[in-house]
Amino acid sequence: MDKIEKYFKRKADKISFIEIKQNTSVKVGDYIVTGDLPLPVITDVFLKEIKKGNLQDDIKVSYIIEGIIFLMGTDHDFKYNDKYKEILKKYNSDIESYIFYKGLKEVENENYEKGAILFRTLTNLNREHINGLFNLGICYEGISYGEKELKEDFLKKSMETFESILDLNPKYSLAYYKLGYYYKTFGQFEKAKLSWEKFILLSKDSERKDEIREEIEKIADNASYERGCNLLFARNYSAAIDEFTHLENRYKDLWNIYYMKGLTYKGLNDLNSSIENFKKAAELNPKSSDIFNELGIALYGVGNFQDSIDAFSKGININDKDYRIICNRGIVYFQIGMYDEAKEDIDRAFSINPQNKTIKDVKYKLEKILGTN
Repeated sequence: MDKIEKYFKRKADKISFIEIKQNTSVKVGDYIVTGDLPLPVITDVFLKEIKKGNLQDDIKVSYIIEGIIFLMGTDHDFKYNDKYKEILKKYNSDIESYIFYKGLKEVENENYEKGAILFRTLTNLNREHINGLFNLGICYEGISYGEKELKEDFLKKSMETFESILDLNPKYSLAYYKLGYYYKTFGQFEKAKLSWEKFILLSKDSERKDEIREEIEKIADNASYERGCNLLFARNYSAAIDEFTHLENRYKDLWNIYYMKGLTYKGLNDLNSSIENFKKAAELNPKSSDIFNELGIALYGVGNFQDSIDAFSKGININDKDYRIICNRGIVYFQIGMYDEAKEDIDRAFSINPQNKTIKDVKYKLEKILGTN
């Protein structure tokens, strides 16, 4: 059970159950309830009516209906939920509209938890109630603002709820509107841009469309950077270079653009261009061991062993616990016949990560050459 379900299930302790005597029954709408089905009521409401002396021997059917609606919204897996669904539908053939209306009232009053419980019940009754799902997403988002520990969980649940709408109706424009903001929040700028472009295509709301055009403009460069990274990881190197070059022309002082461009040229096996970009990245961010590691690898690839060793050494000075860069320097020493220096680095890398296959292979070769164990 995920954290959100646990959150709502804890709310079910506000429910009490009425047990009907054996051989008796209660009529709820057109549904006859017998003694084998406990009937939920909201405890606080029940107690207030007792104090007022309004209950006597009977309980109002409306209390049972409200109890069922509350319970189904807090505990989706309660064992009698299927029977409770039947009761609701036989009590009121338009029960979905009733619950939806009540939920909207709670949203209007910013009572997001109460609204969420109602819309959870509604979507439990009808998993394809798109407007119910949309408002459920709104309620999850509203709850997140007052939650510290579960803030991100509620935001992700809200995002998932909006995404589920598009599985049912890919033309529901407001889902794209909301999802664009979520993707932006979670750093998925390319998805945000695509989602918002879809919203503009589908929506007739000119005011919101103007708002979203401004948002797209704000994230355009972030989306371009993300697109470049995705193209790099997909090995579409030429297209990735175009994205990064476009950004480089606009942002001359961002090291990560040069770093990613260096990785892209590495993918194209253009090591000289790769070296040029890694050097620019290192100038802008001289405290990144990853940059010096990649620079060292590229320099080694063009046969510039001493500069490669120097680059690895700078990286090691920044992070002397990074077994990769220590091993890489050891490999260069090994290739140029500096076996004692190579052994020192490889042993050091091995002490940090004795399971790494590359380290073990080089260590084995060195021990054969040096005749050591």
